[in-house]
Amino acid sequence: MTSTRLAAAALAVGCILAAAPALAADNAITFSGIVEYLKPFVETLVGGIITAIVGWVLYVVKQKLNISIDDSMRDAFLTWAKGQASSLVADGAVKVSGLQVTVQSAALAAAANTMFKLVPDAARHFGITPELAAQKIVDMIPQVPTVAAVAAAQTTPTTKT
Repeated sequence: MTSTRLAAAALAVGCILAAAPALAADNAITFSGIVEYLKPFVETLVGGIITAIVGWVLYVVKQKLNISIDDSMRDAFLTWAKGQASSLVADGAVKVSGLQVTVQSAALAAAANTMFKLVPDAARHFGITPELAAQKIVDMIPQVPTVAAVAAAQTTPTTKT
């Protein structure tokens, strides 16, 4: 009886060992279906990450080199306008009476037209006309130190002691 049990156990182990490779092949977990399903999502994610990295690199380069076309054009225009305002004051084309500033129109027109010779890129970039340039010059006249001093002296009340 013990030999029968031993034989039955040996036969059971033999069957299990013989069937093991077949069971392993049938029950194998494959990821090919999942990989094919997720492939478009992974490609989109990788493309987005690459785009973000390129954008960040360009931003860092812009910050390190201080590249800003609008700022440089604006600075060129404002510098030109302040220079023209100072020039008009120095040439005697500006009369200050209290807070009222009067500019000779011929001198102002000539000053405004120099913009298109001195800073043509800023004029094109911002679409500035001679009328706008003339107005900006007039706006800059109070910032000229001599005009500000004259206006302050004429408007400051004097006190008698």
